[in-house]
Amino acid sequence: MIIARLVVLALAMSLLAPTARAAQSGLFTFTVTHDGKPIGDHRVAFRQDGARIEIDATMDLEVTFAMVPLYRFSHERREVWENGRPLLITARTDDNGEELDISLRPNGRGYVWTVNGREDRLDPSTKVLALWNYATVKQGPGLFVSVVEDEKLQLKFTLVGQETLRIDGHEVPVEHYRMSGGEERDIWYDPDGQVARVRFERRGAEIEYLRNEYRPQPLDDGAARQ
Repeated sequence: MIIARLVVLALAMSLLAPTARAAQSGLFTFTVTHDGKPIGDHRVAFRQDGARIEIDATMDLEVTFAMVPLYRFSHERREVWENGRPLLITARTDDNGEELDISLRPNGRGYVWTVNGREDRLDPSTKVLALWNYATVKQGPGLFVSVVEDEKLQLKFTLVGQETLRIDGHEVPVEHYRMSGGEERDIWYDPDGQVARVRFERRGAEIEYLRNEYRPQPLDDGAARQ
């Protein structure tokens, strides 16, 4: 299914990195399209207090044909980071009826990655795939672990260049990066180090996540779960 693996990386984005260039809290929403047709949305609420950031994210997608649902995907995730390292990540995914419960927590210098009760102790060199974290694309090539799927990926990131992206009626200067290796993605970051767009191909179809807001919406309690 075209959508079945699109969330491996695009869903890994939330928004404001612990090392981002502007400290703030708020809510961003993304429209998800398949060959230009909206198929759902991605919502991210983020709260930052000094070196600590908490993130709540949800996604709901549905692919239909002649108004008949062909595929559904839902995901919710909570992340707590401090000083650029995850303290706890918990995620639940329903991929068209296939359920995944994933968690990640530090264990000494490395991590314990749990998928549906199966524990995997990760080497300290393993990186957590978090496209929302601007620092992720600044790291060298290496092994990344997903908190969306049961996947480990060898990846590298390359700066494509400086571009301009129109968001909510504003011309925004962005940095365009390309991820390659186990998966390929194009990711754009705004001057605050926040994800503005993600684009990739899946079985000949173009999948795109485009941010709706120029600036984050005021944060309401539980906003990411609405």
